[in-house]
Formats: sequence, C-alpha cells, structure tokens
Amino acid sequence: IAALGIKIGKGCTYHGLALNVNMDLQPFLQINPCGYQGLRTIDMRLAGVTIAAHDMRFNLVHKLGQALIANQRV
Repeated sequence: IAALGIKIGKGCTYHGLALNVNMDLQPFLQINPCGYQGLRTIDMRLAGVTIAAHDMRFNLVHKLGQALIANQRV
C-alpha cells in the first residue's frame, strides 16, 4: 500500500513516499514490485479503507509531522 524510497548518490540524498489510496492497479500487473515475481500491488480501497485522497494526504502529513517532531534530538 505504501513505499518509502531513499537513495544517496554523488553527495546528495533523494527520498520519496508513495501511498496507494484508490487507483488503477492494472499497470502494476506488468512489473515485479520490489523485485518479487507474483507480488500483487494493492491500494487502501482494496484493503477496505474508504477515504478521499485529499483527506488521506492531510492525515499522512499531519501524522508524519507529529512523529518527526516527537523523535527530534536536542
């Protein structure tokens, strides 16, 4: 349902976050997710979660921000 990617190269860090809320999963049938043959990609809708994408975006940013603040080192 979610993927987090981190890459470090040439002195730079790159990161990304993907969350499948309610999408067309047909294109994912053509790849091996995370290199695993036969692994199926799902979204939150297929897992039984119904939420609008903009609501999920707000909740994700809010919760992630809270977690990062709670884990700050002084």
